[in-house]
Amino acid sequence: MIKAVLFDFDGVICDTEPQFFEYKLKKMNEMGFPVTREFLLERIGESFRVMFPREFKVDDPEKYINEYYSGVEHSITNYNKLMFPEVIDLLDYCVSHHLICAITSNSKHERLEAAVKEMNIDKYFSNIYSNESLGVAKPNPLFYTKVLEDLHLLPEEAIVIEDSVHGIAAAKDANIYTIAKKENYFHIDQSYADTQIDKLTEVIDIIEKKNEYK
Repeated sequence: MIKAVLFDFDGVICDTEPQFFEYKLKKMNEMGFPVTREFLLERIGESFRVMFPREFKVDDPEKYINEYYSGVEHSITNYNKLMFPEVIDLLDYCVSHHLICAITSNSKHERLEAAVKEMNIDKYFSNIYSNESLGVAKPNPLFYTKVLEDLHLLPEEAIVIEDSVHGIAAAKDANIYTIAKKENYFHIDQSYADTQIDKLTEVIDIIEKKNEYK
């Protein structure tokens, strides 16, 4: 029986990934780290806080991490415009069927809270989980294991909606049914997911089929 739907944020609820990608490319070059588009494409969905110190050996990584995050909030100016169609339809369905909704993202916690309030969808979510709040980041499956523990759920009682390779890997390796929301900007390999969808309302059919004979 499905009891919860776990939503990645960027690329699932909001079409923010292209803007974040361009911000990251520009910002890293400004900070003196000449990365290529190909380098960043391989790391879409990975926390900057985890990626940066692993890939770049500097004396004070926190200085650069803080500088990077200081501009993230200003790189997106209108979350409402970027919210995917049918987000509200799916959230309304979940609430009417007493399903837990939670955000599960590698993004900065403060930004996630501000974004859902701006879009007036904070009322739908019981929890917002970030790598900051959990102390672990995707693609580590412990990210989702900790979410399940906090919500008192078994892996088979949840489904996850992701878009990135790292997010899909974290959910799948935690033994949770994983839905990939297709994207057309980066052409991400989503083949590890259990299924792919074009529209979020397709998740409703998946939930109903999974719960039909329970």
